[in-house]
Amino acid sequence: MSPSRGPASANAPARALGAWTLWVVLSILFAACGGSVAATQPAVSAGSTTQPKPVDVPLDCSNDSPCNLAAGTYSTGTGAHSFVPGMTLTVPRGWSSHSLIWLEFSLIPPGHPDDRVFFWEDMLAVKSSGPGHGTTILPNVGKSPKAIISWLTHNPDFLVVSPPTAVTGVDGIKATRVVLGISHRARYGDSACPYNPRCADLFARPDNLSEYFSIGGRNEVRIDIATIKVGGTTHTLFVVLSADTHAQLEGLTPLAQPIINSVRLPAGATSG
Repeated sequence: MSPSRGPASANAPARALGAWTLWVVLSILFAACGGSVAATQPAVSAGSTTQPKPVDVPLDCSNDSPCNLAAGTYSTGTGAHSFVPGMTLTVPRGWSSHSLIWLEFSLIPPGHPDDRVFFWEDMLAVKSSGPGHGTTILPNVGKSPKAIISWLTHNPDFLVVSPPTAVTGVDGIKATRVVLGISHRARYGDSACPYNPRCADLFARPDNLSEYFSIGGRNEVRIDIATIKVGGTTHTLFVVLSADTHAQLEGLTPLAQPIINSVRLPAGATSG
């Protein structure tokens, strides 16, 4: 159980992954998975030029029962619990998901259960260490990619592994990328972290400040941040790769990048 918060609710279990990547899993369990669920893709007959309709990612996935995803094209849904309604992406064989809600969609690579690819929306910067860590929103940090990147790269709790770089993000949207680890100067102040004091919190979900994302020890994260406008509303989009070590992050990158490159935002979505 994650030391980042009090007892985890049944609806959003917290869990420490691998070398204490302090994940607070932003998932809602809409039904109990009796085991992992395999999403199936409709068959296409030989010689057909018709592309199969994207399959909705299952909603009833969790850390304890991730949903196995058959190779194919998926939609993050169109309902109230959808992540960027109408977004699609293509997933190779062997991947799974533990979370799909309106603020998060996650993917787990085959053979690496502690690694993650996260898609987030509108996360908020939080106090990274010391009393009130994780649950204290930082009102002086704006919500724009520029403001968030500036905070991350000037925070002594984080080690900047790769400095901010302009990249082409999902669906051709311009994004800023940074790779972070934990600084030796970090003083988390929470003995529940096995790597205390080398732990730090980054973001919380705006609808539930008791759930936040953190890293610790040798964990590293690659964070792409962009502004998008969907249906006339502006959002901050995060695409995050996270792994236990630098070597694992380098191994995750070529596995995840084809999926990220396949992402198509809903019709009418533009760079914010």
